[in-house]
Amino acid sequence: MVSEIVVVRLDHDEVEIIELPFETANLNQVSQWLPAGAYTTFRTYEGTKVLWLEKHYHRLEETVTLAGKSIRLDAQRISGEVRNLLAEHHRKDSRVRITVDLTMNIGDVYIVLAPLITPSDADYENGVHVITCNIGKRDNPKAKLTDFISRAEAIRNQLPEDVQEALIVNGGGQILEGLSSNFFAIKNGEIWVADDGALSGLTMKMVLEEADRLQVACHKEGICVNDLDLIDEAFITSASRSILPVTKVDQKAVGDGKVGTLTKRLLTAYRHRLLKEVELI
Repeated sequence: MVSEIVVVRLDHDEVEIIELPFETANLNQVSQWLPAGAYTTFRTYEGTKVLWLEKHYHRLEETVTLAGKSIRLDAQRISGEVRNLLAEHHRKDSRVRITVDLTMNIGDVYIVLAPLITPSDADYENGVHVITCNIGKRDNPKAKLTDFISRAEAIRNQLPEDVQEALIVNGGGQILEGLSSNFFAIKNGEIWVADDGALSGLTMKMVLEEADRLQVACHKEGICVNDLDLIDEAFITSASRSILPVTKVDQKAVGDGKVGTLTKRLLTAYRHRLLKEVELI
């Protein structure tokens, strides 16, 4: 059966091409089928360039440790296999997910290559619609484990077509993060983004660094849903979205319903820095 997704497994000695028993372009569907474990996801630029690959490996090892395992990744070998896949499949850009098996053949590594799908130009120009949801926080918030993907997909599959993301709200009404993103609110020219109880994305890290460079005050605390009427701007971040403006949460416009000035400044700064820091895998 033909799939748009390519999967290989690395054990101690061999590289094995995995044939999926179903046809899909959905990366999360593949992750749910693979053994449960720790994972990281990144995208390519200009076909063979990536951003902060070493930091992805570091966070992957950190997740393995948080899950109570002791595994050292062979980053050089993994990168070599990713290069081989990219060279073989000649895609303009790809989404890459690396998963470390923590449940079956512990320590095996799966590399999944999928087509890259990004928001449209109109989404960046006009902003997108997100909604809030209550699915409970991650059991281990700083660990990027595939068991969360199944919970997230159950919500994502029910989203209306015009909704880009669902935001997770804790019991106290605080917005923690999106299903696959971090959520930033801007109020009175200052940023609010959850840290405790949320997965800290690498894109989030860069945005916070750029905000600091622009001398924008940042509060590492999620905004409460009851305070959404008070915010002026909002956006979500992830590897494939970069900084994606949000102009509606649930059925309420954010601010004046247009992409805000600070969001635009941060997006410009992010893109400029990205051009300088991407490197060949």
